[in-house]
Amino acid sequence: MIKQLPDDATTSGIMEELFFKQQVEKGLQDVAEGRVLSHQRLKERVAQWRWALTAGNNLQRIGEFIARDSVLHAITFVDRIVESAEILIKTPHISRMVSE
Repeated sequence: MIKQLPDDATTSGIMEELFFKQQVEKGLQDVAEGRVLSHQRLKERVAQWRWALTAGNNLQRIGEFIARDSVLHAITFVDRIVESAEILIKTPHISRMVSE
């Protein structure tokens, strides 16, 4: 592999190539051993990640807005939201259904 690299390859570039090769080999091994996700399940996971990132960013901005008046209230509010979300993750059926 090193012979295939250009003469001006940097140590960083070589490390990136080695890491990439290692990750591809790991992925191929996962496929061979049946550790794969369906396309639909992958789409669902990505949607969850996007939602989590968006929600986290929004919560941070809300906390920053509240902190303009009171840092204590901002911390308390954000903590309550996070704690409520953690409870819902552990026990999703405790919430009530709301018709839309």
